[in-house]
Amino acid sequence: MKNLPILTAWSCVLLLGGLSAAFAWQDADDQPPKSPEPAASSNAENTSDTAPKSEDENALTGKEAAARAQQVLNEARELLFTSPAIRAKITQTAQFGEYRVRSEGSYRCKPGFRYRLQYAVQLDELEGQFLEISDGNILHTVRTLVALNAASDSAQDDVEVTKRDIQRIKQEIAKHLGDQDAEKAAEVGLGGLPSILASLDRTMEFDRVVEGKIGDRPVTTIQGAWRADRRNEILSQLGPVGNQLDPLIPDLVRVAIDTETKFPVRIQYLKKYDAETVTYTPMLTLAFSDVRFGAAAEVDDFDFSFIPPQNLQVDDQTPEYIELIKQSTGGGNQQPLPFQ
Repeated sequence: MKNLPILTAWSCVLLLGGLSAAFAWQDADDQPPKSPEPAASSNAENTSDTAPKSEDENALTGKEAAARAQQVLNEARELLFTSPAIRAKITQTAQFGEYRVRSEGSYRCKPGFRYRLQYAVQLDELEGQFLEISDGNILHTVRTLVALNAASDSAQDDVEVTKRDIQRIKQEIAKHLGDQDAEKAAEVGLGGLPSILASLDRTMEFDRVVEGKIGDRPVTTIQGAWRADRRNEILSQLGPVGNQLDPLIPDLVRVAIDTETKFPVRIQYLKKYDAETVTYTPMLTLAFSDVRFGAAAEVDDFDFSFIPPQNLQVDDQTPEYIELIKQSTGGGNQQPLPFQ
């Protein structure tokens, strides 16, 4: 049995799985993509960025920032849904108190709601593996906990598999076309990077926009804080473990989107550590490198194939996401929402 810090850290990894499982306490080694031409790619190393600073006089704030942030998010979604193919590497660094880990993974997608996001994280004698994969019909999420250096060769991994029926979710949203809240809720259930952006749009109030650079690439960074009701709602859904995870819930989010390609190259969560000076430190960063588009991405249709392990119960979460869409329109019976 692992001690509480390890278990708490791993619980947070699982809960934040769809958003990434990385806590970064320094600049991530992320490199934005070049122009989205068929042969475009980026292999720069050790880039630095001009992140939003409180003293930046050129930052947009208030209503003007909210409108600009929404425009930037919409442009990123359009790219993710319409690009012929995208492949990227993911670099993740995590620190939970005294525990610090670094992991790497990959993301690839094709039109038709086909995605594959995977990475592995090691915590002490445990390795957590996360896989989100959709063939356009069924989206599976696989969380695997592997005990390293197990005493017995017959020791079994702890595997949890859930699924969502993409076609049923699409049929539900077809009933509410034109309702922006319902459409965002549907994107949360469809998986991939669009799900991450939709979840942020639903949970965060973006009120600051700064133009800057990551490496030599221009980026637009949008910053937001929790919507008044969403943070408490998420903690209440977690039940008794919510109090333990409260210190790990971020206070701000910053999303850096390549100004030219519209690809979200960094998603970073921050925690307030000095209330007097209102100072924040990065907690969680999802950074992309070697981002390629179109033919240069070399994404194969087989990348999205998945068969669940035999004799393993698969939890169907489709009804929860359909209920989420209904609730966003004012309907439904206000049941607890899926964690996003």
